[in-house]
Amino acid sequence: MNPGASPDLISAVEASIGFRFPAGFRELYMEINGFADFLIYSHTIGFVKTQPGVFKKYGGGEYFFIAVSFLDAVKLINANSDLIY
Repeated sequence: MNPGASPDLISAVEASIGFRFPAGFRELYMEINGFADFLIYSHTIGFVKTQPGVFKKYGGGEYFFIAVSFLDAVKLINANSDLIY
């Protein structure tokens, strides 16, 4: 896991995309700014603007709910949970 991003960096990204991230997402990225994983490009993990929670998505497919918060998602990643993969 990469070191956390600064609040200023997160704010700059938000300004550049015209969207404020949910509080849990900001908190996660202040702790961990990205991951290195052996399943690079197999799927994405993130949020959906219109729905609460964290989701995974394979390619152009549908979104699957995996966790209530990004910190919960990190716990699933660290536990090597099947919900992540």
